[in-house]
Amino acid sequence: MAASKKWSVELTHFGRKSGKPFKLSVWYIDMDGHVWVGSRDTSRNWVRNVRATGRADLDFGSGPTSYRSTEGTADELARFEKAILSKHPIGARIINFMSRGKQPCCFRLAPDA
Repeated sequence: MAASKKWSVELTHFGRKSGKPFKLSVWYIDMDGHVWVGSRDTSRNWVRNVRATGRADLDFGSGPTSYRSTEGTADELARFEKAILSKHPIGARIINFMSRGKQPCCFRLAPDA
């Protein structure tokens, strides 16, 4: 796991049908010795792709590394949201307000062996 002080990481997810790579920048946290990412909206394509393929590449600035993903439980989601709110107090509140009524989720990412 990269011990970075950056606010976000470049995440590459892969199409459910095409396998085509897509990149975006997402907030992340280090929790329980793993990298965690999440979304306030499970209908986002990147969430659906990571959920379906069980993998993503993360680039903390030194090149992409392959990770396996596991979707977080309800308890882990609550801890993730609390940690994101602590790391991004203003931005997280704005995003939470704008995404009211949507289903959130989070993923634990572990380096692929």
